[in-house]
Amino acid sequence: RVKRAGKEFVGDQRELYLLNEQPGEEAPYERLLSDAMAGNGALFTSEEAVEAAWVVVDPVLDTHRRAHPYKPDSWGPKQADALIAAGGNWHNPRSL
Repeated sequence: RVKRAGKEFVGDQRELYLLNEQPGEEAPYERLLSDAMAGNGALFTSEEAVEAAWVVVDPVLDTHRRAHPYKPDSWGPKQADALIAAGGNWHNPRSL
């Protein structure tokens, strides 16, 4: 039931439809694919933009170390403790 507009508590019977998609909603990638087939490149990155991004990203990847591996459901790699230990402001809780 749905309450009618107004001050009185009177309702009307309504049917509720549960849908995974909204009417007229495009499926994932539908717009992207249809734009590609129509020659509309507005949603795509140009080759020049990708190359420019790599000019920025490559030096960062070359000069910084990779992430340290660690076990799932842990507090992270042991090396992370050293980052915070210098300031002394982190309390690392331990399991009982």
